[in-house]
Amino acid sequence: MLGLKTDAQVCTGMSTDCTDLVSISELHRRLTADGVAINRSTLSRYITRYADALNPVIHGRDTLVSYAAVVRHRAENINLPAAAPTGRPSYEEPRRNGAAKARKEEADAGLRELELAKARGQLTATTEVVEAAREAVSALTQAFDLALADTAERLAAATGHDARAIRPHLRKLKEAGLEAFRSALTKALRPGGGAPVGPDA
Repeated sequence: MLGLKTDAQVCTGMSTDCTDLVSISELHRRLTADGVAINRSTLSRYITRYADALNPVIHGRDTLVSYAAVVRHRAENINLPAAAPTGRPSYEEPRRNGAAKARKEEADAGLRELELAKARGQLTATTEVVEAAREAVSALTQAFDLALADTAERLAAATGHDARAIRPHLRKLKEAGLEAFRSALTKALRPGGGAPVGPDA
């Protein structure tokens, strides 16, 4: 190959330091460790292109070249392109800042709405809401009790069964309905700091 010499030709009278010769793979490893962004195939083409200045050596199936000579040549070569930045794309930081700004603006808007509603007297104290919920549960319980006795008598007349055998099933139905109602109210009040709702709470 043009510009390539054997190790015997170079190490007997040429100026190249044979103790500094490394393979292309080793050269690539060292340059990468030094922070030089270049892939192996590009490095190999660089050695071939500047063979007259770098004096690469053919040693068996490997091409050897002086590490110091390559570093010096690259430092003096004005034709090398500028190194590409290795950091993340610059658009990520503005995007993160924009998302944080949007969240802050949303939170500020929510606080302004609360202050405005408070000033207009549109906010109801949590304790008042909880008390109203308890009264609703108590009223619903009383309504269930009144309906239970009447419904038991009606079912007994319609089916021929004893009303005393029907009432326990209706009580279970009443308790299930009340429990579902209390659970729904408690879940609705919990974000506002309300206490569990129940007739005896």
